[in-house]
Amino acid sequence: MTDVRIGSEAVDGPGALFSGPRSQSTANALRVAVLSTADGLVAALAVLLLRAAGNGLSPSGAVGTLVPEAFVGATLFVGLHAICGLYGVWRANPLKQFQFRVISALILAALGAIYHFADIPWVLLIAGTAALFGSLVFFGLAMATFARKFLMSMGLWYRPAVLVGPSAQTAAMGLALENTEDHAFQIVSHATVKTCLAQPHHDEHCALLISTGDYREDLRIAGELPFRSVIILNDVGMLQTVDLWAQPVGDAFGIEVRHNLLAPNTLFIKRAIDVMLTAPALLVALPIILVAGAAICVIDPGNPLFRQKRVGHQGRTFNVLKLRTMCTDAEERLNDYLNSNADAAAEWKRCKKLKNDPRIIPFIGNFLRQSSIDELPQLWNVLRGEMSLIGPRPFPQYHLDEFDPRFVALRQAVMPGLSGLWQITSRSDGDLATQERADTFYIRNWSIWLDLYVLAYTVPAVVTRRGAR
Repeated sequence: MTDVRIGSEAVDGPGALFSGPRSQSTANALRVAVLSTADGLVAALAVLLLRAAGNGLSPSGAVGTLVPEAFVGATLFVGLHAICGLYGVWRANPLKQFQFRVISALILAALGAIYHFADIPWVLLIAGTAALFGSLVFFGLAMATFARKFLMSMGLWYRPAVLVGPSAQTAAMGLALENTEDHAFQIVSHATVKTCLAQPHHDEHCALLISTGDYREDLRIAGELPFRSVIILNDVGMLQTVDLWAQPVGDAFGIEVRHNLLAPNTLFIKRAIDVMLTAPALLVALPIILVAGAAICVIDPGNPLFRQKRVGHQGRTFNVLKLRTMCTDAEERLNDYLNSNADAAAEWKRCKKLKNDPRIIPFIGNFLRQSSIDELPQLWNVLRGEMSLIGPRPFPQYHLDEFDPRFVALRQAVMPGLSGLWQITSRSDGDLATQERADTFYIRNWSIWLDLYVLAYTVPAVVTRRGAR
């Protein structure tokens, strides 16, 4: 019989395929308990803080009113998440989970507004509802991330799965899944179709079947495998994968691929969101920009603003605005450094960035970059309609020259962004290939929800300085 690989050990025999130290039902129960507790705490604290800010805490109020309201809020929030399937982690991708969280927070905030409609002036009611909604979304995302990492450390996050297919393909797919931090599956074994068919029926694991390329054959094999759940893996490259719609057409089965970027109404909504969020954000950012600009002038005299030609929508060039983080003689410093350091020259060719960049202004330059404060003037570019809040980063021509022309044409079909999928995943840690994969995925799978998802995770990425330099 063909060996079945479990972890790093090859074990011969049918029984080895489905061995495991912990019952999956127990793991599921523990996972649900941790996730629901995290969500309940977020909802309870959000309700308590909002009510305390509005009415003040008194001994009678804390016991008689606040605690029951917090309990009801927590119960409703957890119940909504359970209905949406958020506690079955493998049933929804991260974007779907984000959608469900936003919708649940909106429902709970609306119920709170209805409950207090007659008690609170409408101005405070609107402000309180918005504060409750924002707290539930952003603190909920933070707490969910913490809970997920805890469950990962305990071995309770992933759904155990058997990767089924030819050994060479399962090895490559297994490596890809291992390198995906938030993936919902943990590969407990690799096996061929023949090996799996010799096993008894098993409910604890699902099967990830690598497609043969013939969908009829895939469906036949999936129907014969001794698993309650079989997922057929078909590599579609960089095509749309987030919202593929299954559509019955007569007696046939079809998959609908929607080109959201071609929908003018949706693009109008995207622009409206840009304007509504950017205008107040620019007012808040202006004092920070002025203070940072003054510090730049003190350390390295010169214009604190940096303008550079970037290629934007439909290939049009525009001046992107940044706070200057490089010395005024930056180009000379770069050329001298690359000519004298072969490793740095290779790094520059691969990433167009340097970990130890000699051009950076001392003391303040790295801080401005790592905190992304240097990007704040680009809010003006967004307000002018030259950029969007979310999209592929606008690159100078020399950077675009390193990419495949087809990818460059794809990038220029959309508005460049202040933040993007690349920024919340790898940021400056990614090479050109990583940037291409992230930007292509974003463009192919674009939606308003994807923009909101990136926007929500941009702040944590900046705060943690993930890959920033």
